Amino acid sequence: MLQALWLLANISPIFKKGERYLPANYRPVSLTCISSKLLEHIVVKHILNHFDYNNILVDCQHGFRSRRSCETQLVTFVQELSQSMHGGTRTDVAIMDFSKAFDKVPHQRLLLKLNHYGVRGATLGWIEGFLSNRKQRVLVDGVTSPWASVHSGVPQGTVLGPLLFLAYINDLPNYTESPIRLFADDCLLYRHKPRIPGPGQTHTEVCLCSMGSVPDEPHFPVRTSPEESCPLCLQQVP
Repeated sequence: MLQALWLLANISPIFKKGERYLPANYRPVSLTCISSKLLEHIVVKHILNHFDYNNILVDCQHGFRSRRSCETQLVTFVQELSQSMHGGTRTDVAIMDFSKAFDKVPHQRLLLKLNHYGVRGATLGWIEGFLSNRKQRVLVDGVTSPWASVHSGVPQGTVLGPLLFLAYINDLPNYTESPIRLFADDCLLYRHKPRIPGPGQTHTEVCLCSMGSVPDEPHFPVRTSPEESCPLCLQQVP
């Protein structure tokens, strides 16, 4: 049972991009109790040790992991592109992300996945308590909104939240036909030897079609508009 104070969060909206008057263009960062963060560090350390020892997290995930970053993802992907070009093959790339992914994680499904990965007993019970009965309010320039209950998502700005998200999205590569690179919820799909597209279908659309095969995941709509996806076709010049 967690202290009620540990389940409260002041939301500080951090501007991302676009028009500043649109609430959707702000990232909700949770400002939570320091005591909770201290215990979260202990829980995260033990879960990460378990994940690393059993090699649970997929290798293509570079977000929120020790000795991995945007730079490591970029270096490994550029290396693959270079090898593809020197081999004379074509590479199609689509860059996407999931809409409000951190806020839409269903708690019960997350707990089932953690149990599947071996996080059980008192640790799983503590995480369930960490996610349950949470309340939050928006804080801007000293003015606060009324408290609102939180029924889904992992709190952004907490220590445990990013690891919970990685566990939830960990099986995504199992449902893609194309190679995939992940940095948290940012997703990069690519193919070095794509199938021949059908009538009216581009190589990139063939690459993207496999994303629709993820079973029963209406929580994470994929952004595939021209503004959010970028096909990149590389071919070695003779």
